[in-house]
Amino acid sequence: MSQLAKSQDFNLDNLSLLWQEFETRKKRLDEDTKWIDEFKTQIDRLSGGAEVYTYRGAEVASYRQNGNLSLSKLTKEQPELVSRYTEIVAEQKFNKDRFEQENPELYQQYRAKVWRMNKGVALGMTE
Repeated sequence: MSQLAKSQDFNLDNLSLLWQEFETRKKRLDEDTKWIDEFKTQIDRLSGGAEVYTYRGAEVASYRQNGNLSLSKLTKEQPELVSRYTEIVAEQKFNKDRFEQENPELYQQYRAKVWRMNKGVALGMTE
């Protein structure tokens, strides 16, 4: 005999309030993610692609590749390459080492970047 899914009666008012809160926060998260992406693009454009930002000779921030490959971005923009370098072993896995070896320029292009601020220096920038 198959097991039936459990059923639970909910207070619709509470469920509705929770759902509204979920939708509000999801929209805010989407907007914040878009703002962060725009911020990164503007900083990159203003800096001419520099990886290290200095103020009076001191490093205040950096936006450089952190060694991680942005596989989600590569999949979105170059799905045929991801398919080509994806191998089925015990599980399906992208062969990052082979991809890097055979496509060094693309590997470099799709490496993730991380934004870091040297807060001690950055906070003193108003001198």
